[in-house]
Amino acid sequence: MDDDISSDDSGADTAAAKRTGLVNSVLRACDVVGFLADHGPDVPLAQVADGTGLTRPTAHRILKTLEQAGWVRTTEGRYTLTMRVFAIGSLASRGNSLQAIARPLMTALAADTASTAYLYIPLDNKALCIDRVEPAHPVRVHHVNVGDSLDLSSGAAPLLLAALRPDLASAAGLDGGSRDLTAALAAARSNGYVVRHDDVYPGITAIAAAVRGADAHVVATIGIAGLSETLAGAAEDTARESVLRTAASISTALGFNR
Repeated sequence: MDDDISSDDSGADTAAAKRTGLVNSVLRACDVVGFLADHGPDVPLAQVADGTGLTRPTAHRILKTLEQAGWVRTTEGRYTLTMRVFAIGSLASRGNSLQAIARPLMTALAADTASTAYLYIPLDNKALCIDRVEPAHPVRVHHVNVGDSLDLSSGAAPLLLAALRPDLASAAGLDGGSRDLTAALAAARSNGYVVRHDDVYPGITAIAAAVRGADAHVVATIGIAGLSETLAGAAEDTARESVLRTAASISTALGFNR
């Protein structure tokens, strides 16, 4: 099979690629991904082709291939990178301050509570999971993957983001929601944490606390998810305190001063 997606590549380009060990189609796909990252979301085919110097048929084939791979989605002829690209990027960016600081503390939290630890940030009026640490435990909870985004009304950590960031709640249309949602947001705001049973899925208990930056702004939420039968009674209280301590430690490391 020819390595190049486009049939309109020049022979000189193909020969040069073979001499250098490069794959033209991969380079072109990288150009397309980079262009969408800089100019997205919702970029039309013509703009992608013009911006990358590709013919429209070649750009179209690359975009369709990226769509099949789950890297790009299309809506009414316009193209946008998916969260899968972010998930891969987040793995490469664990050296950034938030993830680098949080990762060892999340590892300790997962071990202490025998639960899966999660780190969420707000993105596009949703809660985006940017890291997950599993416990060394025979039963693990995999209901959210890195790169997944949840509605702010779904799950302990997203709900806490909505409660402590009224701007997010308003943008997500949660103002004037149901009586149960309004009460849950008020309780989360008052307590400063969230405990939810049957969280996202039945039989799962989730606990979340807020992470604040140097300016006291809520920048993330950290939480755990585990089996409800394990996180019950005194175990739930102990786990809640562990989550709160972990969130406080990350916040302090980010410069937050109570």
